[in-house]
Amino acid sequence: MNGNRKLVNWAIGVMAFFTSLNADAQAARDIELVVHRGGNRHAPENTLAAAEAAKKMGADYLEMDVRQSKDGVYYNMHDESVDRTTDGIGKLADLTSGYIEQLDAGSWYRHGFKDEHVPAIEELVGLYKDSRMKLYVDFKAGDIADFVTKAKAWGVTSENSFFYFGDWEMAKEFVALDTGLPLKIKVGKEDDFDSLYQAFHPEIIEVEPANVSKELIDKAHAKGVKVMGWIAQDQRKAYLDLLQYDIDMMNLDNPDVFASLLQNSKALPDPYLIAHRGGVVEELYEEYDPQGLEEAYKRGYGMVEVDVCETLDGVLFVHHDRDFKRVYGVDKEVTEVTWDELKHYRSLRAGFSPMTFDEYAALCEGRFDLMVDVKSVNKTPAYYEKLRAVLEKHGLMENLIFLDREARRYFWGEARFGVRVRELPEIVNRYQRAEDVACHFFLFDHGTELTAQSIRMAQKMYMEVIPSVNIGHYKLEFHKTGAGRDIKYNRSMGVTSFQIDSDYDMFFKESLTL
Repeated sequence: MNGNRKLVNWAIGVMAFFTSLNADAQAARDIELVVHRGGNRHAPENTLAAAEAAKKMGADYLEMDVRQSKDGVYYNMHDESVDRTTDGIGKLADLTSGYIEQLDAGSWYRHGFKDEHVPAIEELVGLYKDSRMKLYVDFKAGDIADFVTKAKAWGVTSENSFFYFGDWEMAKEFVALDTGLPLKIKVGKEDDFDSLYQAFHPEIIEVEPANVSKELIDKAHAKGVKVMGWIAQDQRKAYLDLLQYDIDMMNLDNPDVFASLLQNSKALPDPYLIAHRGGVVEELYEEYDPQGLEEAYKRGYGMVEVDVCETLDGVLFVHHDRDFKRVYGVDKEVTEVTWDELKHYRSLRAGFSPMTFDEYAALCEGRFDLMVDVKSVNKTPAYYEKLRAVLEKHGLMENLIFLDREARRYFWGEARFGVRVRELPEIVNRYQRAEDVACHFFLFDHGTELTAQSIRMAQKMYMEVIPSVNIGHYKLEFHKTGAGRDIKYNRSMGVTSFQIDSDYDMFFKESLTL
């Protein structure tokens, strides 16, 4: 299974669990979930993969952004141009269907989604018109009358859809067509409702948290109009703000989070944990103890960080320090020792032998993904060739991530690479030039260093954010106090992946509430 899809399937499995738990509560509140651009936090936006993610998360409505090609075909594309989310260039309205259908709409997000295509609206309607997931048609550009005629022929009805137009003139044109299809409009404040209702007679109004009020909701409900909250990206607190009101629908990017908050006393869903230094490292285990790796598996860690060194005679092995004194009691540098000598060392506490990277990788195969931190002093092409050989041998190239900058030369286009907060401006510049960033980079820094601004910027660019929460980061305070604070803060910001010392998985055993 492709590694990125494997991680997505893990996430969707967790989401499906919470969605199933949420069924009764959601029904009691009658809150319908509208999934923005598909499951875009778990698959590339507006693709079939994103649509399927939305469906598995229990979406009641899938948003489709409708744009018309040069030769009259309607596609699911948010932006005016295809530059950001495909390997193509140009405004969709200026491109032919033949060109659009050859585009790769997945690789920009993660390498494992290579060859996801830009779905035609007809294709999406055919797939979901009779499913429990209905269709939210956000019409961006094209011939409205032509689209409505075709959409009805494809199977779009008043029972399985509603429409929205970001341009008021287009909304007026839609109303004038008397299509019989439901319309949603945005309402900024209560005072605007009466005039907008008279002009458009919408079935749904959409309101942002800052503008919602009991008075507005009461007015809408008195007219038989549903109220839909709109919350972009990863604003967890805003979900709770809207849940104070009698809303009917939620338009959002994270239906899994909303489901968990609604059902589980405002608790966030479980995160994806990465074990620092090769496994569980506590009083019971030393770093790179095989038993610590086994314990990490039992505790549900999805990934391990592995430090890969090289002996004097070129054997790759797993070890963190530059010398062997702390773990093995031998006062020698890593670069001074051959494997023939090293293999006879025994750890001071547990008495285990050092492992080659090949041996360690064999224990990870089929159980963990890898975050590789290259510790070798001589980062030669030969070193990376040996590293690749082991990774390929044990099927660990999938969902592979590196902390090592030099590895970009050898694994570009196959793995992702960590960048620090200080490097983020460079990544933003690339993003603004329409270069792919989410498939190549993730934001990785100390939990103490990640700011709200840096997290939000990475999320905007669809980059994964991974805080590093390690004991050594908290020298000015009791480490568990600092770690607990940073974990809670990052989770409240929508961060779902954490690289941690296992001392801190205690903070994930109990549900975190906002």
